[in-house]
Amino acid sequence: MIDAHRRRASLTGWLVTIVVVAVLVAALLIVGSPMEARREAADRERASDLNSLSWRLESYFTRNKSLPSDLKKLESQEYYVDPFHDPVTGRPYEYRTLDAKTYEVCANFETDTTGKGRRGMDGEFGVHAKGRVCFKRTVGTTKP
Repeated sequence: MIDAHRRRASLTGWLVTIVVVAVLVAALLIVGSPMEARREAADRERASDLNSLSWRLESYFTRNKSLPSDLKKLESQEYYVDPFHDPVTGRPYEYRTLDAKTYEVCANFETDTTGKGRRGMDGEFGVHAKGRVCFKRTVGTTKP
């Protein structure tokens, strides 16, 4: 009688353990890992930074009738964007002028959002591939 009770308790313990592990695995598959969540959050911050930078470049162009030669020109109070740097690596975002009204900003993204349709408040910057992605913009013709 005692052996049957122990076997039943042991079996119940194993079943509970299996159910708990299965629920945890399912939760990670549905929600994603904490590391993936951190990558997505960092990419949302990068997209937001680029969107903010784009607005500042539009404003600079409106006032000065030209694009700045580099981002240091935006460090005055009225144009300042904080930060000009990647939130994870600390490296500055890439910026270069292509012609009098066209520029490119680049960042290194950790996730691919091309199939997820994430435009939202970050405009086109919210949709990107994984890795180095550059966005070509022409001032005065598109909204950031």
